[in-house]
Amino acid sequence: TAFEKMPAFQRQVEEIRKEAEEALCSLNERVYRKKVFEFKSRQNVETQKKRKQRSDELSDIREAKCGKKIPLPEYPEEFVCPIGGEPFIDPVVTEDGHTYERGVLERWLQEKKTSPMTNLPLKTTAVVPNIALRKSIEKWEEIAHDFAINANS
Repeated sequence: TAFEKMPAFQRQVEEIRKEAEEALCSLNERVYRKKVFEFKSRQNVETQKKRKQRSDELSDIREAKCGKKIPLPEYPEEFVCPIGGEPFIDPVVTEDGHTYERGVLERWLQEKKTSPMTNLPLKTTAVVPNIALRKSIEKWEEIAHDFAINANS
């Protein structure tokens, strides 16, 4: 029709199309973030199972060598997420240099865009895996196991 050919109508259609695309992109980003979070959560559960299995194996070895159950010491506070209070499984670093458990931090950032440690605004919610810390935690468990055996032999 002649109305559909009018420039004002075409501009309105274009504006509506752009708004719809932006809404779809925003929705897609939320869906993508949710899927990544779900994937990481499943990965963390698997890592936790493996860590527990290894911990149980080491506990059995300590008991066999020492003739009694020998618990490991508490994790050092540097190995514990300051938000969740649990040992790190998937530690990540925020732009302000603090480390948090990925899943716990993501839930925090869904509600706030601030640093959990300083409460200052974060310029970005992008995080970087803290691989060195994760490896240190895994190594600590092995060292603590050896120390417990030597201290009780």
